[in-house]
This record gives sequence, structure tokens and C-alpha cells, in this order.
Amino acid sequence: MFPFGFLLDTSVKAGGIEFFWKASILTLIFLFLRITTQKYVLRSLFYYLVPRSFVHTEGCERVEKRVRELGLSSTNDESLTKLVKLNHVTRNEVNEFKTFNKLLKKHENLIGKCCDEFMSTICRAVLVSVGAYLFWDHECWSNQKLYHAGKRMNESEILYIYIEFIWHFHKCFILVFDHKQNDIISMGTHHAVTITMIFISLWFDMHIYTCVMFFIHDISDVFLSLSKTLHYLQWKPWDVYMFGVVGATWYISRNYWFIKHPLHAAYICVFDGGCDLRNKAKYIGVSCCFFCLLILQFLHIYWGWRIIQVVLRKLGGGELKDFRSASEAEDRASRKNR
Repeated sequence: MFPFGFLLDTSVKAGGIEFFWKASILTLIFLFLRITTQKYVLRSLFYYLVPRSFVHTEGCERVEKRVRELGLSSTNDESLTKLVKLNHVTRNEVNEFKTFNKLLKKHENLIGKCCDEFMSTICRAVLVSVGAYLFWDHECWSNQKLYHAGKRMNESEILYIYIEFIWHFHKCFILVFDHKQNDIISMGTHHAVTITMIFISLWFDMHIYTCVMFFIHDISDVFLSLSKTLHYLQWKPWDVYMFGVVGATWYISRNYWFIKHPLHAAYICVFDGGCDLRNKAKYIGVSCCFFCLLILQFLHIYWGWRIIQVVLRKLGGGELKDFRSASEAEDRASRKNR
């Protein structure tokens, strides 16, 4: 018997409470497993993989030696203040300790980012594999009428919808608590619209829209997460090569396939007589799907332009920078001020 058989009730509508509480419980379980894996498994791994070359300077080695001499377990502001009062350290040593703390914090921040992006790479690779298995040769690619044909989902498609909902719902939930991002508004909009799209498409029996959208999105996302992991590990020039793959797959999948298939199918139905206007429920459902897809396409164009900016900066002799990360933006600003 299938171990998650309680999920496979095809009579469950996404707009109903039953779907939501099942998916919410699974989201909390996945969130717990992800945090636990990153904290106790991946963090130990990336502690040794993330380079500490910026810490191994002459000044930092001197600070480390001084810390060992004083028998300090921490060099926070409170402990340094006590040492100054006891005349155990000088003011210059305090400044060196604070600089050293900032470098260690930067290293810890890189470890956290590597854990997050590597975990995202694994999860998205699984999502791409499942999506390819279900929809690589699906009839909807050649017959767009299947998008709004009202065909019922099979068990595999239901599970695919569940795991994609869990992924986007947990990302929406932890977006604020993750390492800071500059584009929190656009990312939050993306996850919110995607979740809304799930409910709308399944409520009106148009799950093909959602499944194809997921598959198209995940193709470039898996390479993006891998590129960012290589970037934080400072594995050059492999991070640059992988970012080139990101740019290619982004424009092929999101600015070609996405427009040609789900967005075009919804447009034909709403504006070109592709739907039976007498069936108002279907027309309303497709119209809502088209509106959600259009918002996502605007986000694709915006992020595509940001990718072009990163490429132009690299071609101009600059370095690859994660424009979504607020910490990297702060680093650039501090260097400019200096």
C-alpha cells in the first residue's frame, strides 16, 4: 500500500481545508527536516569546504594566538570590555579582536549560505526529476486544449502538486528568517502567486497549468542554486560556467517555453475564443490562471534583466555577485565607502 495514501484522495479540492491542513503538516515536517539536516550534517561538511583564506592573514593569526594565550572562549564586546578594565589587553588589540570577529562572522555567514543553497539544489533536482518523469513527453506540449480540458489528476500528479506546494509554502514561510535578501518583495510575490495558482488551477480542474509551470521553473532554478553554491565556495571559474548555464536555461525555459505553452494556452482561451464562453466557471478559472501567469512573466523579465546586469559586470572585469543577497550588497557598499 502506498505510504502516503491519505494524500491521494482525488476528490480533495485545493480550495478545501482538507488539502491545506495536510499540506501544512507536511510543510512543517519538511521544514524541521531541512533545518536539522543543514544544522547537524551540512554545516559540519561546509565548515571545512568554505575557504578561510581571509582569516589566515598575519594579523588574524596574531589575534588567534593572543586569544589562546588569554584562554578566551569568546571575543565578544562584553568579554573585551572586562579585559580592558583588567588591563589584560590594549585598545589596539581590542580593535584587532573586533576585526577578527567580523571575519569569523563572514565565514559563518558563507557556511550558512552554502548549506541553504546546496539543500535547495538537492530539493530542486528532485523536483526537476519528478516533473520530467511526468511531463517531459506529455500531450499538453502539442495539444494546448488539454490545459483546460478538466481532466482529473492521477496519483503521481497529485503527489507532484503536494511536494511543489510544500516547497513554495515553506520558502514563503522562511523567506523573512533566511539570510537577508534584497528582493524579498519580488520573491514573496513569486511564492504567493505560485501558491495562489495552485489553488485556482486545482479548484477549476486545470492542474496542467500548474504542473507545467513548476517543471519550467525548476529547470533553471536547480542550476541557479548550484551556481550560488559554487560561488560561495569560491570554486572559480566553475561558478562562472554554471552561471552561464543559468542564463541559457533561464531564457529558454522562462522566456520561451513559459510564454509558448502555459501563457499562450491561457491567452488563447481568454482572448481568442479558445474556451466555451457558456461555461463561465471554466472561463473564470482560466482568466485567473492567465493573470497569475502574467505576473510571473513580469517577474521573469525583471530577473532576466538582473541576470544580464551580472553578465555585463563580469564581462567588464567585475566579479559575480548574488544580487538577491543583502549581505553582499553591504560588502560592496562598505568597500565603496573605504
